[in-house]
Amino acid sequence: MAAQMALRILAGESVSDIPLGTSPVRAMFDYQQLQQFGIEEKILPAGSLVINRPFSFYATYREMIWAVLAALLL
Repeated sequence: MAAQMALRILAGESVSDIPLGTSPVRAMFDYQQLQQFGIEEKILPAGSLVINRPFSFYATYREMIWAVLAALLL
């Protein structure tokens, strides 16, 4: 985004004509560090990305598990 703004300025466009955009930055947290410091995921900002989370079969296939259970019950 900064490079695009710089190119517009170098092309002769006035700085005041270039609108400020919102940054596509997303808060990222490491799962091991959250565990180490005892920080719960529910207190993280909305939309945060937690990386290095251990594999969870249920979390990965939650919809499929519930669909199969519903089909078996019917």
